[in-house]
Amino acid sequence: MIRVSFVLGTWQIVTLAAGLREASRQAPPSARFEDHLVLYETVAASDALKAAMHELAAVAWPWQRVIDAFEFFPCVRRRIRQREFGRLVAELRARLGLERIDEVWLCWTTRAPEKLILDAYPEARIAVYEDGLFSYLPLPLTPPEPPGARAWLRERLDAWRPVRRFRRYKDWLDPRHAARFSGAWMVLADLAPAPGALSHMPRHAIGDAALRETLDACSRIGAAASMPLAPSERPRVLVLGQSLSRWNAVTRADELALYRSVIGRVLARGYDVWWKEHPRVQQPFFDELNEGREAGRVHRLDLPFALPVELVAGRLDLAACVAGISTALFYLPRLFGTPAYTFADELAPMLSTGWVAWREQNDLVRSRVAPLDALPPASSIAAARPARSCS
Repeated sequence: MIRVSFVLGTWQIVTLAAGLREASRQAPPSARFEDHLVLYETVAASDALKAAMHELAAVAWPWQRVIDAFEFFPCVRRRIRQREFGRLVAELRARLGLERIDEVWLCWTTRAPEKLILDAYPEARIAVYEDGLFSYLPLPLTPPEPPGARAWLRERLDAWRPVRRFRRYKDWLDPRHAARFSGAWMVLADLAPAPGALSHMPRHAIGDAALRETLDACSRIGAAASMPLAPSERPRVLVLGQSLSRWNAVTRADELALYRSVIGRVLARGYDVWWKEHPRVQQPFFDELNEGREAGRVHRLDLPFALPVELVAGRLDLAACVAGISTALFYLPRLFGTPAYTFADELAPMLSTGWVAWREQNDLVRSRVAPLDALPPASSIAAARPARSCS
C-alpha cells in the first residue's frame, strides 16, 4: 500500500513519525506500506528551516522517497479559476509521480493547499496527525448539503468545474473529505475532548514509547547531539519564543516587550534564563532581549532555532519551562517532568482581535497550565545547587 505523508515543520516530523510508529504497532502483521514524505510550507520557508526538515526527515523514519515541495504550495490559494486548479492538481501529481495513493497523512485539512492534495487523490484514505495545540481547536465541519433539485444541480456543476467546491468551502472542511477519514493520531489525546470532525473518527493515542523512540532517533543529528551548554550557578528556566508577529497576531514591538517583561520576572525570582527562538522565527529576538542584562544571566540555547527544543530538553537540567501558548508546555512535563508556566494571561489582551484560533489556543493553555506568577523563587527549590554543565 502506498502511503504519502505531508509535513510542514520540524516538530511535525517528530509527531508524524511517532504516529507512524504507533500505527505500525497496531497494524496487522500482514500490513506493508511504501512510505513517501513530502516536505512543504504554505508560505516562504527559510533556508534554515528547509535544511533542518531534510536533516530530521533522514533519521525519523525509513522513507522510500523524500520530496521537496517548498516552492509549490505557497502559490496555492483558494480563489483560483478552474484552469489554474486543474493545472495545480496535474503539477502536484507529476511532482509525486504516483497515479494512486492508498493513504494520505496530514495535520491540516481545511486550508487550500491541503484541500488541493485531497482533491488530487480523491480515493486516498485520510489520517490526521498532531500539529501542536492547533489540533485541539474546533475543526469547522460543514454540514452535508441538503438533498433536492438544487443539490442535484450543484453536484452537476461541481462535476463540470471541481474548483467550485474548492472555493465554496473556504476554511471549512469539505464533507466529502470528512467521509474519508481513517483516524487521528494524537500525542496529547487526553488533553481535551475531540474537536469538531475529529469526534467522528477513530482517535488513537501516540504512546510515550513511540514518541521517545522517535525523539531518540532525531536527537542523534549533529547539531542536537553535540550541543554544548555552559555551566550555570543558578537553576535554569527555559523561555520559549512564539514568533507570533510573523503571523500578524501581534506586532513585533509588542512581542519583544512581552518577552523582555517575562524574562525580567524570571530573573527577579533568582533563575538564569535560557532562551530558545521559535523554529519559524524570521527576525530573532535574543540580542534585543539580552540588552542591558547582567552578564551571564540570559543565555541563548546553542541549538539551531529551526530544530525543536524537545530534541535536547532531557539534557538541560531545567527547573522550569516558560512560554505563552507553546505545546512544549505540555510535552516537556510529560516527557521530562519539567514544570511548566505560561504567560498566557499577559498575552490575552494582545490577542483580543485577529484570528480567533490564537485566542482559542491561549484559552486552552490558560485553563490547563499554571500562570507565570506561580513560578516559585529559585531559593525554594535549590538552596545550595552546584554549578552544572551538560556539555
